[in-house]
Amino acid sequence: MYAEVFPSRLKEERHKYGLTQEQLADELGFSKGAISRYEKGIREPDFETLARIANYLDVTSDYLIGLEKKKINRAGIRNTNEILNDLESDARRERRNEKKRAVAV
Repeated sequence: MYAEVFPSRLKEERHKYGLTQEQLADELGFSKGAISRYEKGIREPDFETLARIANYLDVTSDYLIGLEKKKINRAGIRNTNEILNDLESDARRERRNEKKRAVAV
């Protein structure tokens, strides 16, 4: 599972910063080929490399590898819009459940 998530999340986060593979590689001291291989899923980074990438992109390593579904920055502060969306989803789910319970009675 993690091997499938990391390449797409790395690419997504790199694009959010408007960086090419070469630019990200230069910033982190890697070869462009290393970033390309990570994004293609050919190679997986070691723990230290994963931590460096996550730190630079201001996300957790857990998010990059798919252990966290929601993007949380390293400080653990979620985006206000994400919190509001979760609350709205929870409210909609609760309303649907209430309707189902009412119909069942």
